[in-house]
Amino acid sequence: MPETLFLTEQDNGREVSLRSGQELAVSLSENRTTGYRWDLEEADRNLLEVRQGEASYPSAAVGSGGRVQWTARAIAPGTGRLRFKRWRPWEGDKSAVERFELVVRVDP
Repeated sequence: MPETLFLTEQDNGREVSLRSGQELAVSLSENRTTGYRWDLEEADRNLLEVRQGEASYPSAAVGSGGRVQWTARAIAPGTGRLRFKRWRPWEGDKSAVERFELVVRVDP
């Protein structure tokens, strides 16, 4: 099984290459007390199987931040986008304050 590719905020805007069956993990910082959460905005479902983000908040202190991690597995060759937005869902798209985007190329 190919090694998982781990990405963070510093990788925003990158183009990444995966082999079919390989996974990538995107870990983004967030602070749920602000109401702003990362959410999947766009993914080419023909190329990538994306699993729901899992949040990890190491401290229970009020106002402390954490990280959310999304995992995607390459399922077919091609090129597409993987995009997330940090927003308040109840306020709609105008509340988006940050986006994270990758161009993902899947090789056979």
